Amino acid sequence: MKYFAIALASAALTGAQTPAISIGPNTAGLGGRDLPVAGAALAGSRISVPILGYIAGPGPLDLRAIVGTAKTARLGPPITLPASAKHIFMPPREHYVLLEGSASEPLAVWLPTRSNAESTPVSGAMPHPDIVAFSARGEAAALYAKTGDRLQVINGLPGEAVVTAQPGVGKLGEPATFAVSDDGAVVLVQLADGRALTALRGAAWQRLPVADGARTVLFVPKTHNLVVSDTAQQALTLLANVGDKPQGALVGMVSGEGVEADRLAFTKEGGVLLAASSSHNKLWTVDLKTMTPAPASATAIDTLLPLRDGHTFLLSSPGLSLLNVSVDGDSAVGFVPVTR
Repeated sequence: MKYFAIALASAALTGAQTPAISIGPNTAGLGGRDLPVAGAALAGSRISVPILGYIAGPGPLDLRAIVGTAKTARLGPPITLPASAKHIFMPPREHYVLLEGSASEPLAVWLPTRSNAESTPVSGAMPHPDIVAFSARGEAAALYAKTGDRLQVINGLPGEAVVTAQPGVGKLGEPATFAVSDDGAVVLVQLADGRALTALRGAAWQRLPVADGARTVLFVPKTHNLVVSDTAQQALTLLANVGDKPQGALVGMVSGEGVEADRLAFTKEGGVLLAASSSHNKLWTVDLKTMTPAPASATAIDTLLPLRDGHTFLLSSPGLSLLNVSVDGDSAVGFVPVTR
C-alpha cells in the first residue's frame, strides 16, 4: 500500500470536544490484546483515546470503535449495545446509530460514546424497515417497508428526530434505493427499472429523467442539490434545487474522465465530493465549484463512509483502510491502515 503524507489540524481530532474512550492498559485491548503502553509508571492508569469513528459487522450486532488519530488509527475493543438491539444502521459522520429492536418497537437512536446509556425510541418510526437511506451528513433518513408500501422520513437526527409520512411508491414500481436531503424535505427514489422519481415532503412524485439509470445519487450536504453518478456514461452530474423545480437545474458535469463511481460521499463542508468505484478500486475527489475531478491512488474499496470529523473516510472492511482529506478542502489525500 502506498501512503501519502497529509496535514490534518490536530484540534479536529484531539480537541476538548473530541469524544474519547477510556481504555485500561492491560484489559480491554485491541482484539483481546494489550494496548502498547510503555513504562511501568503507567501501570494501573487509564488512557483517553480519541474516537475517529466506528465499524459495524460482520455480525448484525458487532460494533467496534476506530480509535487514535487519523495517522495512527487502531481498532478498539467491542462495544456492548443495548440488550433490545437486533440490528445496527450506521449513518455518515457516525454521531449516533439507529437500532432496530424486536417486536413492534420503533427504531431508536443510540449514542455509542455513551455505551452504558439506553437508546431513545423515535416516536412514530416504523420498527422493521426493508430499506434505510441516510442523508449526506446523517441528519435525515428515509425508511421504506415493502409491506404496506410505507415510506417515512426522519429529520432532525439525532437529537430532535421528527417522523413524517411520504406517499408510497409501490404503484409506480419497485424501489431499489432512496436518497434524502439533510433537512428531510426532498426525497428521491430509484426504481428497479432505472427510473428516478423525486418529491418534496408530502408532495406527489415527479420524474427526474437525468437520473434514469443512475448507479448512485446523493444530495449535497445542507442543500437540495443532487449529484448523480451514471457509470454507463462515466459521468457525474450536479443538479441544483431538485424537488423545488421538477427537473432541477443543471449546474455542471464531469464526463470523459472515466469516472464510474458506485460510491459517493462528501467532506463535512460539502465542497469536495468523493467518488469511488468498488469494482475497479478507483477513487476521485471532485471540487464542486469547478466540477474538476482529481484521481487518487486507492486500496481496495468496498465502502465510502465519512467518519466523525467529516474528513476521514472508511474505505474498506475487513481490510480497514482510511482515507484522509485535508481540512483545507483541497484534493490532497492520504491513506492510513487501521491496526488491530
